[in-house]
Amino acid sequence: VDTDSAADWWPQPDPSPGRAGSRTVGPPRVLLNEILPAPRAVDWDGSGTADHTDEWIEIVNRSSGTADLGGWRLENDGAGHGWSHRLPEGSRLGPGAYLVLYRQSSGLALVNGGDTVRLRRDDGMLADEHAWPTSPGYDRSWSRTGDGDGAWLAVVCAQRLQLGDRLDAQDAVVGEGEEAGERHDAAPLG
Repeated sequence: VDTDSAADWWPQPDPSPGRAGSRTVGPPRVLLNEILPAPRAVDWDGSGTADHTDEWIEIVNRSSGTADLGGWRLENDGAGHGWSHRLPEGSRLGPGAYLVLYRQSSGLALVNGGDTVRLRRDDGMLADEHAWPTSPGYDRSWSRTGDGDGAWLAVVCAQRLQLGDRLDAQDAVVGEGEEAGERHDAAPLG
C-alpha cells in the first residue's frame, strides 16, 4: 500500500562512497522453507507431549537485510476452513535466519493428506505458497532443498531444532546464521 510517506520506504544498506555498492530493491525475500503436517512421536514444540499441536511451518529470510514481518500472514486451506495467522508488529527476522511457527501458537491446523500454505506480506501480496497432495509421513516434513530456493521434497526431519527451547511468533527476532530454536526477544524496528 503506497501512502506517500516514509513508512513505504525499504531499508537500504549503508552508502558505499568510492566503492561498488549494493541496493536492496523491493520487499524482502522471506519464503516458506519447511512444513511438518503430521507429527507423531516427536515433541517438536517442547510442550512435554507429542501430539497434533506439534505441527509447524518454517520460514526463512533469504534477503541480505533484516525483514520486518509485522502484519505478514500465514494462511492454509485446512480442509476448507481457511485458517490464518498474523505475525505481531515488531516481529523481525535477520538475514539468513529461520522462524518456526508451531500450531500451538499460530492456530494453523494442517491437513496431513494434502493442504496449501501461503505466506502473505503485510500489503496482502503473496510472498510464497506450497501445496502438497499427500502426507510426507509421520514426523517427516515437506522441505525445500537449498533452504528456500530449491524444489520441495518429503524428507525425514534433521531435528536441528533444540527440543528444550523453542521460538514462536512472539519471539520472532533471529540473527544472521542462527537456527530456529534459539530464543530472542522481539524488538521493534528502530
